[in-house]
Amino acid sequence: LAGVIWSLSILGFVNGIGPFLGADPTLEWRDVLNQIVNSVAIVFVWSILYFSLHFIEIGQRSRIEKYKMEAEAKSAQLTVLKSQLNPHFMFNALNNIRALMLEDVPRSREMITHLSDILRYSMTYAKKQEVPMSEEIEIVKQFLSLCEIQFEDRLKYQIEASENSLQALVPPMTLQLLTENAVKHGIATLPQGGEVIVKSELNNQLLELSVSNHGALNTTDAPKKRENNGIGLENIAKRLQILHGTNATFSISEIEDRVVAKITKKQTS
Repeated sequence: LAGVIWSLSILGFVNGIGPFLGADPTLEWRDVLNQIVNSVAIVFVWSILYFSLHFIEIGQRSRIEKYKMEAEAKSAQLTVLKSQLNPHFMFNALNNIRALMLEDVPRSREMITHLSDILRYSMTYAKKQEVPMSEEIEIVKQFLSLCEIQFEDRLKYQIEASENSLQALVPPMTLQLLTENAVKHGIATLPQGGEVIVKSELNNQLLELSVSNHGALNTTDAPKKRENNGIGLENIAKRLQILHGTNATFSISEIEDRVVAKITKKQTS
C-alpha cells in the first residue's frame, strides 16, 4: 500500500510539473505499472530489513531476560540449599554437650567452640559459591570432634588431603554434608561403629573428593532415607549441577564393606 501511494504521488507530481518544464505529461499504463512495481519492491525490501533488525533486537532482549531470570532462579535456589543446616545434627550436638558438661567442663567448652565455629562458617559463607578445600577440611575436623562425644570409641576417622588440593575450590559445606551423611547413615547404624575416611586429591586439574564409611548401601528404603536426610546427598548433587553442570559429578556406591560417596570436579582457571 505504501509503495502504491508513493508511486501515485510521484506520478502525480511529475504529471503536474511536466507542462511547466516543457515535457509531455502523457503517461502510458505500462509506465504507471512499472513505477508501481518498482516502488512496491523498494518498500518491500526496506520493510524486510527493518523488521528483521527489529525482530533480532527483540530476540536478543528476550534471551537476555531469560538468562537473567535463570541466573536469579539459580541464585535463589543456591541460597536455599546453602542455608539449610541439619536440625538433627544441631539437636544431637547440643544434647551431647549438655551431658558432657556434667563430666568434663573444659572439654564441653571446647566442643561449644567447635559448634559455634561450624555455625559461623555456615553463615559466613552462605553468600559464597565456593571456598578453599582447606577451610572445608577444618570444618570437617570440628564436626567429627563433636561426633566423638556421642560415639566415643565407636567412631574412628582419617583425613587424607593432598597439599595441592587444599587451595582447590568447592561449594561450602559440601564435605561436611558428605561426612555427616557417613556418620548418620553409616556409623550410627552399626553397633560396633566403624571408620570414616575423608580424602581429597588433585590430579591434572581434576579434583577428587571421597568420604567412605563402614556399612552397606541399603536401596530398599531409599525414599525414606532421602526424606530423613533432606539436605544431604540430593542437596550436594543439585548444587554441583547448578554451579558446574557437566564439569562435576557426584556418585555413591558400595565397595566391599564400605559406602563411598565421591565428587569429581574439573578445576577451571
